[in-house]
Amino acid sequence: MPKLTVTAPEGAGERPFAYDNRFALESTSGPDRLVIGVSQGPVGLMLELAERAEGPFHILYVLLESRTGHEAARYQAPFPLMLHEVREFFLAYERFLEGDGRHHAWIFTEADHTMLIYEQHDILFAYGPLPRFLAVLERRGLKRGPVRVPAAHQHLIRPEFDRDESQILRHWDWVQAPLAPGDRY
Repeated sequence: MPKLTVTAPEGAGERPFAYDNRFALESTSGPDRLVIGVSQGPVGLMLELAERAEGPFHILYVLLESRTGHEAARYQAPFPLMLHEVREFFLAYERFLEGDGRHHAWIFTEADHTMLIYEQHDILFAYGPLPRFLAVLERRGLKRGPVRVPAAHQHLIRPEFDRDESQILRHWDWVQAPLAPGDRY
């Protein structure tokens, strides 16, 4: 189930959009990062990358738009997590995270400064031990190349996931903070 649609040529309406299994190494004003676009299973890939990081782990759920009356905000898990707990959380909400465009989800560590960000445009950003991450991408057969969000796109926010939004926000007693300036783009 795609998170994005793009405008089809010649007014043929909207069509689902998927990336073509590419990654790029990008320089930023901070550390370098990997930008990753996969056609299937971004949550599984995110968890595989997390296996290459040094825990304990933290989860940040960024709700950008709510259909259920919850506050658009950043919700951080209230305590550090072991990898198996991160895996359980992401697998419990995998369909929601991959099939709805109302949010971003992060896994991050303090030990090796890993940040894995699965964002609303269906792209993964990976910061941290990049050589370990590159080995995973290459083993999976991803090719180097640009990963770009399509210019004319729409985020799909599906009513069938409203219950999941409520459940994810009841999962823990989250530490809530306002959205940061760069959360919406």
